[in-house]
Amino acid sequence: MISQSVIRASRALPVVSILDATPVIEGDTGWTPAMFNVSLSAPCTNAVAIEFFTLDGTAQSGRDYAPTNGVVTFRPGQTNGAVAVRVLSNKDGQTNETFRVQLRNPSNALLGRCEATAAITVTHRNQPPTISAIADQKTVENQSTGTITFTVGDMETLAQRLIVTASSWNEA
Repeated sequence: MISQSVIRASRALPVVSILDATPVIEGDTGWTPAMFNVSLSAPCTNAVAIEFFTLDGTAQSGRDYAPTNGVVTFRPGQTNGAVAVRVLSNKDGQTNETFRVQLRNPSNALLGRCEATAAITVTHRNQPPTISAIADQKTVENQSTGTITFTVGDMETLAQRLIVTASSWNEA
């Protein structure tokens, strides 16, 4: 008697991983996205899903970035996905900060690199204001010199709220 065996080829599951986000420069208003690339090591004939969630580093959720969680889904044959996290602008004058995105519970895939970091570059605030050069003015005694034009730059203060105090003196 001849026996027959059925050999089934098993395909190895792809590995899903996440990469660090490109550094983000915190804006002055609104929000800026931090983009994390999520990838599969090989295309898969089945859909692949992986959960993600954010974690504080030195950045605090709700203050420095919008906490988020969800699922990245890869359609059959797809190998690239992304997670976007909103980096919130604030004017605290703090230092550069970080937060993380973590992956968990893959379906139809194995878990590779499961945690990535976003670096937030905070633009320095509260720097001394700048002032443009002011041309020398000459006047005849007891007469006005007229308008003197110059530019003051200050990142934090709205133009409507900027106060400039000036004084003059006479040289003998």
